[in-house]
Amino acid sequence: MINHFEKPDKEKLAKAIIHLYLFRHSAKEEQGNKSDENVLINEEGKRLALSKFDETKQNVVGYYTARKRSEQTIAYMAFGSELDDTEEMEKEINIDPKSGLELKYAKRFILDDQLDFKNGHKTEYNKRMRDEFYQGTFLKFLVEESDQYAKSINDVGGATYSRMAGQIAQIVEKYLVAINNWSQILENNPAKYDSNELNRFLCTHQGLGESFLAKVIEKTDGLVERDKFVKALHNTGFDFTEGLTLDIEKTNNETLIHVSFNKVDQETGELVYAFEKNISKELLEEIIGEGRT
Repeated sequence: MINHFEKPDKEKLAKAIIHLYLFRHSAKEEQGNKSDENVLINEEGKRLALSKFDETKQNVVGYYTARKRSEQTIAYMAFGSELDDTEEMEKEINIDPKSGLELKYAKRFILDDQLDFKNGHKTEYNKRMRDEFYQGTFLKFLVEESDQYAKSINDVGGATYSRMAGQIAQIVEKYLVAINNWSQILENNPAKYDSNELNRFLCTHQGLGESFLAKVIEKTDGLVERDKFVKALHNTGFDFTEGLTLDIEKTNNETLIHVSFNKVDQETGELVYAFEKNISKELLEEIIGEGRT
């Protein structure tokens, strides 16, 4: 069942909550002679990411891609690290703050390839995708043409609209298992944890989070509303550090998956676009299925 989000009343408070923050990396340096994987965020990007750090958030884990700018963004935004070297960041963040010892199993700073593009750089599809990016029509191309274009050239692995939406939906789906486990842990050890919330930061790249959100909007509110979303993002995608939030809540009776996104004009402060809705497990499965097809 898909319905507008309603906050639970006092008799139906969530026993377990997982917050997923899915966002684009921060502002990056010029690529120059570097490989794309080794492009770092610049000083402006570091300041921007650090400005989003919230030290009040507990039970934080950060997920990043193999591209160093993603890893840096997570370190600053999720953990408030002041370091620049990614190896040193990993060592610092994966130290247990209570014992001072290295975390061997429950690490807090984790590489996840599912947040990255799956296609190679030299395919015909990728060339078209990059052309659209530099023309400022990247997201518009993705949602309107990419699936059919990939099919027309027999591309089987390119980062198309449905494939990327399904990729992110798979990540969300695994947290439907995680919320059950977290709920059981809280029930068995009610005095062990200071908070019933887990915070998960997922840093990705332009096109992935947008494709998932566009697909959700398309399936819940229709193509016209989806195209309004694309237009609100100037047909290109999320700005640096911009993204969506998914709140997964486990109550006594049900699991809620709440998706929210606000686009605010950085100069005027005006709300440009807003989306807030519950989605179902069945909708996630549908998006995953379309991505595989």
